[in-house]
Amino acid sequence: MKGMVISVALALGALSLGSCKMLSQLKKSGEAATKAAEGKPGAAAPASSADEKDAQLSEKLEGYIYCMNYETRSVYRMKDGYLRDVDATKGPTGKERNVYVTALTPEPCLKRIDESKAKPPAMADLETAAQKYETTLGALAKLTRTAHDYYDQKNFKDDKFAQGIAMHRPLMSALDDFEKADKAFEDMVTTLNDGLQQRRLARLKDDPKAQLEYQIAKSVDEAKKLVHFAEIESLAKLDAAAFQTALGQYEQTYQTLNAYIDAHPAEADKVLMLSIFRSASSDYLKAAKELIRRKRDNKDFSREFGSPEHIDGHPAQVLSKYNDLVNRSNGLQFRQ
Repeated sequence: MKGMVISVALALGALSLGSCKMLSQLKKSGEAATKAAEGKPGAAAPASSADEKDAQLSEKLEGYIYCMNYETRSVYRMKDGYLRDVDATKGPTGKERNVYVTALTPEPCLKRIDESKAKPPAMADLETAAQKYETTLGALAKLTRTAHDYYDQKNFKDDKFAQGIAMHRPLMSALDDFEKADKAFEDMVTTLNDGLQQRRLARLKDDPKAQLEYQIAKSVDEAKKLVHFAEIESLAKLDAAAFQTALGQYEQTYQTLNAYIDAHPAEADKVLMLSIFRSASSDYLKAAKELIRRKRDNKDFSREFGSPEHIDGHPAQVLSKYNDLVNRSNGLQFRQ
């Protein structure tokens, strides 16, 4: 479970028409409302200021969420790969047969962070946290590139691991700095995004023309509630009763969504990538059921071999399937 990162669902962006397009539509609806007030054709219900603020905030958060979903995960995978062969406290001993450090390439993420910081609304605390994340990530990336070249080119054969030993402490220190910055940054972004999601759910629920979008968003929201119970290090730590309740709620929304899709094929045909999202939803439900079955049968996974993400009933598989579900939901596009 070490190093697993839970993906974040976009609250407004990809699940609708993209925040930029949403802002454009809100502006147009406002213009239409002005025309209506002047007795001109093209009248439409005005967009509320709350909707406009949420659309702006969603656009601002998109770049941050991209980094959380991709670059943060790359950091923890790099860390896990390195520490499979090297003790975190002692560092390389010179007796390791193989050490590998993945070189981080965070440039797309860093670019998105700079863009997001400049977007409205201005949020000093969030932008400070984003800057700290950016700074620590950039510093860590430089060290990983040096370490990658050293181990990939097997330079340790020439210096008896001298540089590898010297690099270990700065690398671990940079990881520690990044993890602290990431925690503060992630907490802020997640809280803001959760608020957006809940307000979006409320709006979609009351919109008769957006019921499919509502059912999808509700399903993802229930999936998120369920996955947090799977953040465990051992089967003994699984709260079976709470997990079973959350699983039942997710399965209900899953079934309701699929029944709605089957009953409204014309509406479903307007959603690009919907079939892939449905498949990911099914895979996630299956993985969650396998976990509760392991708990019921007291069949621990600690002695099983292989990648945890590929072991049925392993919490890592549940998290992996959830991340895929979120990525698929973020890729949905609703056509008019």
